[in-house]
Amino acid sequence: MEQTLSPIQYAQLKKLLQYHDYVAISRDIQQEKLSLDSRFMLCLELAQAIMMVNIPKVNELSKRIGTDAFVADSLSKQKSYCYLQAMTIKLIRREYSDYLRGLTPLLVDVLRVLIEHDFLPTLSQYMEPVEKETEQGDKLYRGIQWSKGKIEADDNLIRRAWQKYYGDYFNYDHYVSSSHLIKLIETYSKNSQIIELTATIRQIEKYLRNLVAHEVVYVDEAFFQARIGYSPQQVHQLLIQLFNVAGMTDDKQLYSIKGLNNTLNQYLDTQINE
Repeated sequence: MEQTLSPIQYAQLKKLLQYHDYVAISRDIQQEKLSLDSRFMLCLELAQAIMMVNIPKVNELSKRIGTDAFVADSLSKQKSYCYLQAMTIKLIRREYSDYLRGLTPLLVDVLRVLIEHDFLPTLSQYMEPVEKETEQGDKLYRGIQWSKGKIEADDNLIRRAWQKYYGDYFNYDHYVSSSHLIKLIETYSKNSQIIELTATIRQIEKYLRNLVAHEVVYVDEAFFQARIGYSPQQVHQLLIQLFNVAGMTDDKQLYSIKGLNNTLNQYLDTQINE
């Protein structure tokens, strides 16, 4: 039998919302058999989908709610917007090691969008997804690599950049990395803000992320300041600036988890006051 929301349960859910713990909220609702507004439940499910970068689910729930505020015009943009929300929550929770480890996969998508926006709209044509067979013969997606055939087929920007940085020895077995993409930006972008910003982001990767990705270390705000002279909050603002220069300037997407959390709080307040 479903239960209405008691003041104690309300306070507990409000506390969990403060920390964006949507999984725990869903668990408590199921365990307590709580009856909550359907709009609350849809928004809760949407918040979880965004945090998990479950794009098909985000699109499905957005349609059911009747909004396109969480849908972008390309997969790379939508993935980037969603993953940024997961990073935002790690920052709020002071999970700094996880935050730094999350930088690299996000940067690859954001820098791809930036390059397409700034000087090479056909960038994706020079990349290809890689699938490899398991021992059972199943196809398993492994990542994205540069397409040797397409890059070396003619005289293009990427081929010239690889020649500049790697000579005749670029390794096409490597997966597309932020380092590759930043080299393209350094070579071809005419936007000084973009060049300076990506260089700073690269230093953050080099002096922060690379250490915590390969060694167990204690990371606090002093760790950030000592190694790069920025606080975690300043690093996050640099990340948002990177989104902006890449043409991803939609505040509803950049701060979507904040907006959804506010909506969930409002629905919860309405429920307890009914």
